[in-house]
Amino acid sequence: ASYTITQADINAGEFENTAKVVGTTPSNTQVDDESDNSSYTGNNPTVVTICTDASIALIKTSDVEVDPTTECSTLEAGDIITYSFSVKNTGNVTLTDVMVSDLVGGVTVSGGPITLDPGQEDTTTFTATYTITQADINAGEFENTAKVVGTTPSNTQVDDESDNSSYTGNNPTVVTICTDASIALIKTSDVEVDPTTECSTLEAGDIITYSFSVKNTGNVTLTDVMVSDLVGGVTVS
Repeated sequence: ASYTITQADINAGEFENTAKVVGTTPSNTQVDDESDNSSYTGNNPTVVTICTDASIALIKTSDVEVDPTTECSTLEAGDIITYSFSVKNTGNVTLTDVMVSDLVGGVTVSGGPITLDPGQEDTTTFTATYTITQADINAGEFENTAKVVGTTPSNTQVDDESDNSSYTGNNPTVVTICTDASIALIKTSDVEVDPTTECSTLEAGDIITYSFSVKNTGNVTLTDVMVSDLVGGVTVS
């Protein structure tokens, strides 16, 4: 006899069956027996125990463009990153209730749940978004990790943390942000200039008051900003 194993058998972790033999006696009656797996006196089913391997893997990528020269991305606070997920059943049993979540706050994941047969890969169901903050720009990067969970036929769970390129790794997805730290200063005085002579009438002892406009011209937060004067006798407050 022969039998072709099905996915349902693998999910069950075994295939068991029983045969029956029938014979006719000289008196035209029938005798029968159900099979045993090792003894003529028993009647136990023949059980083939199937090795099961429940596993799942996740890849997470972002839609952020990377400058090939600087190897970083130009982003501003408020910009939205969209993530795509590739989920694969890397085991040999069917997984149900497959869901993806993110381990970092502020990342919203949508899609699912789904069912994956062994070897099946899904690249369209799950997406996520994240809004860049000034803190991310100050840090020069935003990195995070997602997690996929699936339920086995025996009602246990398998999971995997994402990698940015491979089903076998577990590295966070890192968006490197281009940082530009710069500052600019404008200094003006309160002295009135005669439009005809294009000069100012001043006497010894007159006080000039200067005003300063300071601007952060970069994309990272600057602290401890102070103004000083390069000429002696000028008091900056």
